Amino acid sequence: MSKRIISMIMCAVMAFSAAALTGCGDDSSSAESTAKSASADKSVDVSAVADKLFNDIEYKDQLVELSEDKVEAVTGISKDKFKTAKVYRGSGATAEEIDCFEAVDEDAAKEIYDSLSDYIEKQKDRYADYAPAELDKLGKAVIVQNGRYVFLSVSDDDAKAKDIIG
Repeated sequence: MSKRIISMIMCAVMAFSAAALTGCGDDSSSAESTAKSASADKSVDVSAVADKLFNDIEYKDQLVELSEDKVEAVTGISKDKFKTAKVYRGSGATAEEIDCFEAVDEDAAKEIYDSLSDYIEKQKDRYADYAPAELDKLGKAVIVQNGRYVFLSVSDDDAKAKDIIG
């Protein structure tokens, strides 16, 4: 292997290890993403949705819930953009994860949605050399904005994730 490839692999391993230490963190052009509009008065329990995704979908990796104070550090999504969040991340060996947010308003939700969409694209680049088998999951990532709520699920069961998120 060339020094460049070895260096890239080592960087990826270090990045995933750092995420784990901080709390553990297909042909769909925009990762099967969907943006929906909902009335502002419809309330969703993001914690319940995240837990249902966690419990009803089989994951290869062991996902760990991030404490809410670590969500900003790991996701890069500013705490002032969301009221509540529940995020599960794996070890980095797979691309599997769950991110559920209740944003402060629909504009913030759009920013969170865009941030997660960009993140998935970056993950595709990271996993291309590190674990190419994960590209299928990333290509079928479910990203949904529903009013003030934003959901991301990366798993082998995108159909079930879509059903749970609604």
